Amino acid sequence: SPATLDRATAELVSRLDEWGLLGPDIIALDIGCGIGRLETALASRLRAITGVDLSPGMIEEARRRCAGLVNVDVAVCDGTGLAAFAGRDYDLILAVDAFPYLVAADPALAGRHVADAAQLLPAGGALVILNYSYRGDLDADRNAVADLASRYGFTVLRNGTRDFTLWDGATFLLCKEERLSARRRRE
Repeated sequence: SPATLDRATAELVSRLDEWGLLGPDIIALDIGCGIGRLETALASRLRAITGVDLSPGMIEEARRRCAGLVNVDVAVCDGTGLAAFAGRDYDLILAVDAFPYLVAADPALAGRHVADAAQLLPAGGALVILNYSYRGDLDADRNAVADLASRYGFTVLRNGTRDFTLWDGATFLLCKEERLSARRRRE
């Protein structure tokens, strides 16, 4: 029901806040934004949020729902990665039920999105993947995410935890590590 969906969205926003991921200086990218449900819920909690989705129809509805929210932008993406956003600064990248579709299409596509996220986020930036796949094997998902995190310079802070009461989503919270070259320069 719409009321349950609203409560689940509020719970998700609450968790993001508890994890210290929201704030007036945070710029976010939402992969698979659909009709803009998170954009409307997060607009007042962030400096800016950009939502992207494969579906022009979903983006059209998101534009309608987010009209008047000056810090929200939504756009159609091609789903092949995040290279189109190179050069932009993001502190937080969200993927709520988006990765299962990437994994189903091609696990390498999911990897490309993690690699691109690593390029878009500064040290300390966060990638939040809520549900990595729908294959029903949480251990395999944990191993896959841990491997991608290691490969692309992320520390795994939450690896498949069940953090919600209204939704059975598995949380994968990755934090971008400092680049080795930057760390060496300071030493």
